[in-house]
Amino acid sequence: MAGERLQQGMIVWVLATDPRGHRRRRPVVIVTSDQEIAAGARMVGVAVTTSFPEPPPPGYVNLPWDSSGRAGTQLQRRSAAGCGWLVSFHADDIDATAGMIPAATLLSILQWVRDTFCNRSGIQ
Repeated sequence: MAGERLQQGMIVWVLATDPRGHRRRRPVVIVTSDQEIAAGARMVGVAVTTSFPEPPPPGYVNLPWDSSGRAGTQLQRRSAAGCGWLVSFHADDIDATAGMIPAATLLSILQWVRDTFCNRSGIQ
């Protein structure tokens, strides 16, 4: 991970606790802005999951994947960003980096997170 420039939309691997309380290493899409990342702020991401129905329910955004890992995300299984599952972490918590998600996909995730969490709390 050393030397890798972290940025919004990047998939990173961190230890995360799932909704059932199990802690394990999993991919997370960084949703923190590039400016906040550069300032050394604690980051927030949405967890990536392979356990979701077809079609994905609201709050799940399909991510590109390829069984050989050739997708830009480097994901090798059918995956989605679980936009309601936020993960907070520091740069030191990152085990590894993977690929980037497409800009349009990132916008969908950011919109869902903003509409769900920011509008509820009054955060702009």
